[in-house]
Amino acid sequence: MRVVICDDEMEDATRTRDLLEGYKGISDIKIYTPDELIFDIEEDFFEGDIVILDIEYHKEINGIDLGHMLNKKYPVCQIIYLTKLTDFASDVYETEHVYFVTKQNQEKTLFRAVRKAIEMYQNDLDYKHIEIYTQKRKRIIQQRGIIYLERFNRKTYIYIGDEKLETYQSLTGFIKELSNEFVRCHGSYIINVRYVDSIEKGKVTLNGGIELPIGRTYQDNVMKVYMRFLSKRM
Repeated sequence: MRVVICDDEMEDATRTRDLLEGYKGISDIKIYTPDELIFDIEEDFFEGDIVILDIEYHKEINGIDLGHMLNKKYPVCQIIYLTKLTDFASDVYETEHVYFVTKQNQEKTLFRAVRKAIEMYQNDLDYKHIEIYTQKRKRIIQQRGIIYLERFNRKTYIYIGDEKLETYQSLTGFIKELSNEFVRCHGSYIINVRYVDSIEKGKVTLNGGIELPIGRTYQDNVMKVYMRFLSKRM
């Protein structure tokens, strides 16, 4: 398990690293400044399974902002907030995170937080996420965030919010890995039925007005999967 400590106070970061050295399950520990972490996230260089964030840095950006960035781009990555501040404790719940630890008590609670983070990472990796191999590197993405997949010119495009990922992995390979909320609606498309607005003969409309074709051989199965999804939500 790769741990990243992001702190602009080197003394604090070193103290946390020394505390975790040799902990069972941790294979690597790296210390980042906020600027270094932002760069690696934006350039797709980031490699970490657990990130320990302070909340307030000597910069305009704070740890909660970094938490949002990690949630969006690396959703399987588990976040632990480690800070001297308690004023922002409620704000961390705007992000997906595992634990909130104060630096004053980290000797008592940090190991508990890391143990939970490792457990959550394994659960999320096994049941909620898939691996995507882009041109740059491997990405692990959250299935529920995928709106649809499109196959075009021997490439597959994965639409996640306002982001579009590109890979050579096939739709046939993806449909075997995706949850039962996904269905192939056409030879070139797989949709996530949680984003369906309406289904008509030969056409499905997704959130945001995205219209995709439904092939004749797929129509009945699309309706079956969509109705099963709706019945579970009632």
